[in-house]
Amino acid sequence: MAVSPDGRALATASGPRLALHRLPDPLARTQPGGLTALAVRPDGALIAGGGRTGPVSLWSPGPDRSLRPVGALSHGGARPGTLNALAFGGRDGALLAGGFGSGTVLLWRPTRSDAPVARLVTRSSELAVSLALSRDGTLLAAGTPDGRVYLWNLSDPEHIADPTGVDGHSGAVTGLSFLGGTHRLAIGSDDGAVDVWSLTDWTLPALDLKLAGTGSKTGRALAASADGTVLAAAGERGSVTVWSLSAGAARSTAHLDADTGAGSGSGDVVALALGVGTRPGSPLLAALGDDGAVRLWESRQPGMWTGKGTVGGGEDRATALAAASAAGPDLVTATGDGRLQRWFVDANSAAAQVCSARGASTTARLWRTAFPAGPPCRSDGGQRPATASSTLR
Repeated sequence: MAVSPDGRALATASGPRLALHRLPDPLARTQPGGLTALAVRPDGALIAGGGRTGPVSLWSPGPDRSLRPVGALSHGGARPGTLNALAFGGRDGALLAGGFGSGTVLLWRPTRSDAPVARLVTRSSELAVSLALSRDGTLLAAGTPDGRVYLWNLSDPEHIADPTGVDGHSGAVTGLSFLGGTHRLAIGSDDGAVDVWSLTDWTLPALDLKLAGTGSKTGRALAASADGTVLAAAGERGSVTVWSLSAGAARSTAHLDADTGAGSGSGDVVALALGVGTRPGSPLLAALGDDGAVRLWESRQPGMWTGKGTVGGGEDRATALAAASAAGPDLVTATGDGRLQRWFVDANSAAAQVCSARGASTTARLWRTAFPAGPPCRSDGGQRPATASSTLR
């Protein structure tokens, strides 16, 4: 089986016979002007996006690949400017933070209320261009164009103390990722530096690990695995550097290029996402280039990455990218013309989604026409891909 590059068709083959099946449309319309920031809750059950104007919108991914609007989040009467970054965090991804051009950072609990629960401001109203929320929701980090990182302790949302800061970068802090828990923060800057800081005492951040120095051009975007053992940093001409991390050290480093099995293209990488691959324990890395294409790699052995191809580009040119860090191989991209699109990166996931969408209404005759290799769905109402012993009515 294979999925078409645009994610709209599933092909199956049996001997000399080839059949095509149209997949449910994975598109949703967003506000005019498109999205400038996009985030997916770690469990993949909620998507947030916003643009230069308007509120932060929410979508719920359906079992048939649809994207259902579920509401919008207000600014609480403020006019914070262009939305630059979004980040989910807290237990079960219950918190959502948004960083704006006015230096304002808004914090929501999107499943409880559309109103912000906190409004934070950087000193001197520096732009918040990158964000990260810790997994337990106690720390929030915001990066600025001047190379500073602000840290807020959210343990008591009713009484949030003034932020502390991390300095030392000469370029804009464009990448932030908490590594696993709360006590380690990876910082990437467009001056090329990538550092890991210890936040055991959040009021006194301490440099823990220097992964790339100034001038290396590898820190323009960051992404970390849910457990914090894998960290990826964007580079020039489609390159990505990936570190395998343990406590206080980098065990191995991989350098991925645009032409190393993940599709052609040489655009600079502007966004990264690390999600779950097609097998348990196999992370999936997605890199969005400034050419609008998303290049994919998967690691089935520590430190070893295999290209999975390219999605997007052309009429599906992406401008923003996000992935669920703890759910299946499911990517979300936004385009400049205001479309939000989901992508499934392997045929088995697509087949499972087709089965879920069709459900018990699927007939054996229909599936034998569409899938000559055999019915892919069970008839017991479980809405799962069929096994060799499965039968349909």
